Amino acid sequence: MNKFPLVSLVKIKRARHFFFNQGTVPVGLVPEFIVRSWQRSVINGVSAEDEAREIPLLNSKELGCVKEENRELMSFSLPVMENLYEQIIHTSSKVLLADASGVVLHSFGDPDFLGKARKVSLLPGGIWSEGIRGTNAIGTALIEQEPVVVHSAEHFITSNHFMTCSAAPIFDPFGRILGVLDVSGDGRLHQPHTMALVRISIQQIENQMFSSGFEHDLVLHFHVRPEFVGTMYEGIIVFSQDGRVLAVNRNALQHLDMDRYQAELHTFSSLFNAPLAAIFDKPGQFPRPVQELRTCNGITTFCRGKTRLIPSSKGLPLTGKQSTQIQAAVPVAERRPLLEELELGDPGMQKIISKTRKILG
Repeated sequence: MNKFPLVSLVKIKRARHFFFNQGTVPVGLVPEFIVRSWQRSVINGVSAEDEAREIPLLNSKELGCVKEENRELMSFSLPVMENLYEQIIHTSSKVLLADASGVVLHSFGDPDFLGKARKVSLLPGGIWSEGIRGTNAIGTALIEQEPVVVHSAEHFITSNHFMTCSAAPIFDPFGRILGVLDVSGDGRLHQPHTMALVRISIQQIENQMFSSGFEHDLVLHFHVRPEFVGTMYEGIIVFSQDGRVLAVNRNALQHLDMDRYQAELHTFSSLFNAPLAAIFDKPGQFPRPVQELRTCNGITTFCRGKTRLIPSSKGLPLTGKQSTQIQAAVPVAERRPLLEELELGDPGMQKIISKTRKILG
C-alpha cells in the first residue's frame, strides 16, 4: 500500500482554489466529472464548509422499509460484497451498498476506519445523494451513471476530505439503475486496484440478475473468445420467443459496440444474420455447444443458447406472453422430456428427477 501521490493532492487543492474563487477550473487539474459535480453541488445549495449542519441519517424503522424495497438488490449483492471485503481487509476501508437514491443499505468495514466513517454517517441509513452531500462517490456515480473515484479534497464538503472512494452503479437487465457499490477508505493511502475490484464485483452482481425471471425467454451467452463463454466476462442478451431484444448486460454492449438503445432496436436475426433456430432449436442438447456467429457489424462471436424455442401451432416462434400461457397449459406427459435434459450426468440430479416423475405419476 502506498501513500497517495502528493502531486495529485496539490492539483486538487489548486482546482478547489480556482473553482471557489473564479468559478472555473483549468483543464487537467481534476477530472471533468468532478468539476461538473462541484457545479451541481453549488446549484443544489450544498455548503462546502458547513460543519455544524446535522448529517442526515434514517432511523431504524425507515431503514428497514428501504431495505425491504431493495430486498432483491441486497440478495444479489451481499455475497459479492463479502468477497470484495475479504480482498481489501486490513486496508482501512469499508464496502458499502447504496440504493438508487443514495441511502446506504449495508456495509462491511475495518474496525480502524469505522469510527471515522460513523462521524460522517458513512453507515447504513446514511444518505449520500449528491443533492444533499455534494460531490461524493456514491451520489456522483448515481448522477453520472458511470464508475467514479473521488479522492480526498475532490469531495465537495470539507469534512469528507479524509477519505478516497471508488463507486460504480448497478444496473438491472433492462438498464434501470438499482444502486451503487462503493469502497471508501483512508484518503492518505493509495490503492489503485480498488476500482478494478469494484468493477469486477459489479459484473458479478449484474450477471447474477439474469439467472431468474427469464425462464420462458431465450437467453444467449456469448463472447468474442470461446473460452470466456460461461465466465463473468461474457455478454448476455435475452430475446423474446419471437426474437426481440428484451434485456442485455453491459458486457454484451461492449462486445457489440452498441449502446443499450441501439441494441434494443434489434432482433436476433438482425444482430447475428441468422434465424433463432440456429442457436435455440436444439432439443436434447444441454449444455448446448458453443457456436460461432457473426454480428451485423462483422464481429465474430462464440455463442451458447439457454432454453429453447417454443413452437406455436403454426410452426412459428411464440411471443413471450404466449409462451408463458402455453407452458402453463402443456399436459404433464408432454413436459416430461424436459426433465431428462436437466440430468447432465449428475447422479444427485437423477435422483431428484426420479422422485419428480413419481410425484407427477
